[in-house]
Amino acid sequence: MINMDNLDHVGASVIKIGTSSILDEHGVSIDMHVLEHLADDVSQLWLNEGKRFAIVTSGAVAAGKKSDNEDERTAAGRGMPKLLGLYEDLFEKRGLGIAQLLISSEQLSDHDDMRRLAQRINDWWNTRTVPIINENDPIARSSATRGDNDSLSAEVAIHVSAQTIVFMSIERETSMGRGGADAKAAAMSKAESKGIRTMVVDGKAPHVIKGLFDGGNVLRKALRDGEAIRSGNGRKISSV
Repeated sequence: MINMDNLDHVGASVIKIGTSSILDEHGVSIDMHVLEHLADDVSQLWLNEGKRFAIVTSGAVAAGKKSDNEDERTAAGRGMPKLLGLYEDLFEKRGLGIAQLLISSEQLSDHDDMRRLAQRINDWWNTRTVPIINENDPIARSSATRGDNDSLSAEVAIHVSAQTIVFMSIERETSMGRGGADAKAAAMSKAESKGIRTMVVDGKAPHVIKGLFDGGNVLRKALRDGEAIRSGNGRKISSV
């Protein structure tokens, strides 16, 4: 089992924020409190301690959807600029820039594309720029063949040699978005096979990222085969 209690020395990490974490309690609008806490934590850890982060974000479909029966690819194309605008405003106020990176599921298996991805992310990190990453949903062959951001997070972390992946998740994650317990288990297993530490945290807990990397008493528990994901207060998130 990988020891996750001391993250003081961690340099580069990937944060995946899930659909249910980034949306409000009604599952309709972006939860600005969550994004504000995330921007606070990332900027403070980056500027004060030299830690670097890439954020794999959900929320584009919800931000752009006009009707329940609208194709999610259409909604994602409309919603991603809105979501990026929120990230840009929050991080620029805190001294960091952002850059958009959209990846198709086919590119994840292309060595040259992933090598270029790693180079771009490192270039951005060297200029105090937070990569905001999502799958390139609008050009997916169909809504059914779109991937999931858990797998995307693992692939990004592996190719940029990140040391940690943090999955921000809550109980509704299994019924919203394309992630859920199975996707997380597979992504975490793949990342851990490459020596990357992985963990699930309560996506609604205030300043959970800063608490995690500061070594405080954070709501977290690793996902392991045969166990349940729980927040620090013991609330069950899902089972595998």
